[in-house]
Amino acid sequence: MNEEWNKGALLRIEHSDWANRQIYFMLENEPLDSKPWQLFAHVLAATHHWLARLMHKEVTLPIWLVFTAKQEAFGLLEANHRSLISLSQSLSLHQSIAYKNSKGEPFEMEVWEIVEHVFLHEHYHRGQINMEAKRQGLVPVGVDMIYYLRMRK
Repeated sequence: MNEEWNKGALLRIEHSDWANRQIYFMLENEPLDSKPWQLFAHVLAATHHWLARLMHKEVTLPIWLVFTAKQEAFGLLEANHRSLISLSQSLSLHQSIAYKNSKGEPFEMEVWEIVEHVFLHEHYHRGQINMEAKRQGLVPVGVDMIYYLRMRK
């Protein structure tokens, strides 16, 4: 582990993975064309976009991805987590990353700023997913950090 990645940053990586898995398992028996799945696909694809930028790789997925199989979602969920772990071992949190947004506009930000955005973006949409799931008669899952911390004890 890169010593710069403090306990809080690593905890957010693990929470993100756990929370995304909770959403996946809640939606596992729902049709892929449902609104919650559409939002979850976006969460996973957007995270993939940001991680690709951090690794200086080409972005290969659409930001509003449509899965054709639930295994694709689970595979992307796991790949995103592996990438975050890998980045925590190889990048400095204060390293500047130059990238282009989806419109091709150039930007430069520090790694910690991008990673924090990823976590907040995921959490925002997990809330939307839970609201949509409840509207469709599902029981929303608790994905807040406090639930994760309690579960770990």
